[in-house]
Amino acid sequence: MPFVHDRDEDAFTALVHRHGPMVYGVCRRLLGNSADADDAFQVALYLSAPEPQ
Repeated sequence: MPFVHDRDEDAFTALVHRHGPMVYGVCRRLLGNSADADDAFQVALYLSAPEPQ
């Protein structure tokens, strides 16, 4: 997995495009409203984003 091993930004973008809708959907179902789901989704992406080099 290029993203995990190399912190590849293009791989991260592909990961978000592929799995983002599912992650956001889970956030919506668990939290019940879009504002909280938006926040949770952003935190999830932030925690999995590559660190600046």
